[in-house]
Amino acid sequence: MTWNDSVQGLGPQGRSRCKCLRQCGRCTQFCPANQAGGSLSPKEIILDLQKGLVAGGDLIAGTAAEREQGAAFISEEDLFQCFSCGACEYGVPGGH
Repeated sequence: MTWNDSVQGLGPQGRSRCKCLRQCGRCTQFCPANQAGGSLSPKEIILDLQKGLVAGGDLIAGTAAEREQGAAFISEEDLFQCFSCGACEYGVPGGH
């Protein structure tokens, strides 16, 4: 999946998982990119993705201009910082 794939392209299972994720913020506490001073916040990524699902958004991530226009809900810069290490999953209640 590329950053510009549609939110609907996540498929039913992906959309369902996004809707049920908790919003406690522990994921951000365990994120090495966030701990290193980056702007990445897994909690904000999830909240923004949920907003995109509710709004029927076209893009998962985009430029600042695309976000301002409401065409994208997540910053490409933030997603680029993600190490895909899964540390965010291990810090939350219930694990991954």
